[in-house]
Amino acid sequence: MNWLAHLFLTPKTPQGFLGALLGDVVRGPLPSRATPLQEGAPRDDLDAALCDAITLHRRIDSLTATHPMFRQSCARIDPVHGHYRRVLVDVFYDYVLAHTWSQWSNEPLAVFLARVHGTLDGLHALMPEAMPPFYAPMRAQGWLASYAEVDGIALALRRMRTRLRRDHPLEDAVRDLVAHRDGFVTDFRAFFPEAIALAQAGG
Repeated sequence: MNWLAHLFLTPKTPQGFLGALLGDVVRGPLPSRATPLQEGAPRDDLDAALCDAITLHRRIDSLTATHPMFRQSCARIDPVHGHYRRVLVDVFYDYVLAHTWSQWSNEPLAVFLARVHGTLDGLHALMPEAMPPFYAPMRAQGWLASYAEVDGIALALRRMRTRLRRDHPLEDAVRDLVAHRDGFVTDFRAFFPEAIALAQAGG
């Protein structure tokens, strides 16, 4: 799953939102004990609730990677993209989530994103070292809102391309998204309730 889905699934708290983003940044085992996320707390320690949110992120990723609907979605993408098909489906599912948002939430997407950014902005002031480096451009350039458009997905894939060890035209896969949009929507609708159930159970 990509950032929008993780933000939707995580607890709607400062630690939850931050953990949804840090799940792709923090590697290795998490501390078993940690100091509270509050002013004056050591910035290299992770709050227990933040650890829980990162753990949930990882469990959602594990569910996603092994789910038959996710694998079916991967098969919809041109094999030329190889192992990047998993990354592409993560991003395409954010596109589907944005487009079907009203089916999953009573809160409009724009209102939800304003709440996410408002919460994370306050956390940035408290613990700037903990914020992932991509948060500032994500916020300033409206990445999450742009996932609702095909052009926004293409731009997201071009950004991701710059971080690859070996250059690969990820954005070319947008043609697969357009060609098989209904299939991706069907796959997502079959998969996402299980991700919601996992999140509601606390991972």
